[in-house]
Amino acid sequence: METLSLLGGTIGIGLLSGISLYLTVFVVGLSVNTGWLTLQPGLEPLQNLAQPWVWGMALVFYCFEFFADKIPWVDSFWDTIHTVVRPVGAMFLAVGTLGQTHPSFEVLGVLLSGGAAFASHTAKAGTRLLINSSPEPFTNIFVSLLEDGLVVAGTLFVVKYPLVALCVVISGLGLFIYVSPMVFRMIKAHAVFILGKIGGDVGFDEESPLPSLVPEEYRQALTKSLEPEEKIAWAVRCSTGKFPGVGRHVDGYLIGTTVRTKLYFAGKKHFGCFAREWGWGVGRQFDFYDGFLYDEFIFYNSEGIVVASTRFQKRYRQLTRRCQKELGRDFETLLDITIKETP
Repeated sequence: METLSLLGGTIGIGLLSGISLYLTVFVVGLSVNTGWLTLQPGLEPLQNLAQPWVWGMALVFYCFEFFADKIPWVDSFWDTIHTVVRPVGAMFLAVGTLGQTHPSFEVLGVLLSGGAAFASHTAKAGTRLLINSSPEPFTNIFVSLLEDGLVVAGTLFVVKYPLVALCVVISGLGLFIYVSPMVFRMIKAHAVFILGKIGGDVGFDEESPLPSLVPEEYRQALTKSLEPEEKIAWAVRCSTGKFPGVGRHVDGYLIGTTVRTKLYFAGKKHFGCFAREWGWGVGRQFDFYDGFLYDEFIFYNSEGIVVASTRFQKRYRQLTRRCQKELGRDFETLLDITIKETP
């Protein structure tokens, strides 16, 4: 039982270290040093963190992190630097904690602790990238304070109830493995949007025809969905905000064809290319959103519910505007057809 308690405490601290390594070490060290917290049987090695110079240095680094973590984009830069620091720090903590156990158990604990830290760090960094899409700073500050509170409460909980923490962490790691493809796609998509925001515009004349070329692997996937006489009219690089049968944050192309009541999205997912058709029904609406980090096409059904959206880099804003005009004409054509068919 003490062995499981030790494993639960070690992995739990690793998970919290992925959010804030310095705050985790400070809270454990100070709590044990002052006697606020009594270590459960099996967690005695954590007494090493109670040395004043250990939690004192952690406090100094946390002071820097406290302010960096509240400033939009500075927090993402800080998270980028700590992509290695937090998991490695968690693994060092695990080595110090599990050093008196069987070598094979120590290896397992170190790997799980590092994996838990990487999972929580990735979730934190991805959430911050998503929040930074909005230029206002207040949500960022609120989420940062919420994370700090979670680390403090979570650290005390892990040390006091290590067995429960073991169950929670294992469940959390399973959930992370399930959602990790979407999380990594989101991080990749927002990293591309950031580069597009700070990069220069790609020259494009809004009156020029839209490009119609797509990579051969995408074209082959799309050909399976096209009708015999249907041809590609235009193709614009984007990622999905939402698209039927595709999911979110998938990179690819929004494609219009000679059948103007259809749209396609061709992308790559799970190591293979695919294409999905989306037909426009009667009463559909189309809108353009000029965002801070990206431009977005939003498609609504007749009830005003969003059914699809695609996002474009800011560096391609002229191309996106040209595509908007093209889609606008297609919607007008569809509206004319609807009016003519109405008795």
